[in-house]
Amino acid sequence: MSNLKFYKYINERSMLVITPTNELKRLYCPFPVKEKNNGLFNVTSIASGNDFKTYYMINGKHYIYSDYQIMS
Repeated sequence: MSNLKFYKYINERSMLVITPTNELKRLYCPFPVKEKNNGLFNVTSIASGNDFKTYYMINGKHYIYSDYQIMS
């Protein structure tokens, strides 16, 4: 097992995503997201909470990622 490398799928400045064409890509901040009712925003950083959920920092506040759709 010592020859295996493990990579985090998120860090403060990027995250791994699967595109609609099933490609694995690393997406770097800032990137645009669309909230269901309130328009477009830029994600400036990414965090993982104590609850093991992913949060986006938008305008200085953390929001749960599932409320947003990645636009790029």
